Amino acid sequence: MKQILTIRILVLSLLIAVGIGGSVFIVRSIWIAHADGGLHRDHQKEIAIWFAPDRTEVCLHPKERSGNAQATFELLDNTNKVIAQATKSAQLGNDSHITTSLPFSLGKVDDATRSTFKWNRLRYTLTVDNETRTEIVQIADAMPNEFALRVTGPERVEPGMIYRVAAHAENPESGESIKGISVNASVKDGKADKVLAESTLVTNEQGQAFFEFKVKKDWPRNAGLVLKAFKDGDFETQRTTS
Repeated sequence: MKQILTIRILVLSLLIAVGIGGSVFIVRSIWIAHADGGLHRDHQKEIAIWFAPDRTEVCLHPKERSGNAQATFELLDNTNKVIAQATKSAQLGNDSHITTSLPFSLGKVDDATRSTFKWNRLRYTLTVDNETRTEIVQIADAMPNEFALRVTGPERVEPGMIYRVAAHAENPESGESIKGISVNASVKDGKADKVLAESTLVTNEQGQAFFEFKVKKDWPRNAGLVLKAFKDGDFETQRTTS
């Protein structure tokens, strides 16, 4: 039996600015969640993982169809260090799902770490009736593949210029544009990691969001741009440096 989940939209703060050329949506925080607040989606993988800025969820579809099970999930960094861990017990049946949250917030890690985080690994250990097996998968293979984020803009930030940046969200398989994705853009001091300017927009019908930043004369010449976005458990981070 298919479970029907109701979607509700939680809008924490929405500011709509109407311009001559159309409507521009400036969003401070917008997130789409299931009615129960979870990130879980139907999937065909043995192991799946979803990320939001403030939480992480994982789901295992065991090959084993019966027995008392205990699953341990571990996020590993590129040095094999465990950065988050959770354990969940379940009684297996014909179509068992072992779902739990991991104590990890991707929104709190630095931009460099987040930009390569998909290449880290997820290790899970399953014990069923005293028989244990351990598997390791790349996080990118366990995640949903919802969107790709592209960026177009000047290679350098010069004092006094208007720094114009275009972000484009598209389906990674079909190339079709995706509207409604909240994209955060920030210009940062490349050395101090200090935010010099920041804005959040939602992609339009063409999957685009256009940012403009007035570059102040005292901004460092090594300032760079960081774009980040989350959608249905998937995330993208794009970085440029001057």
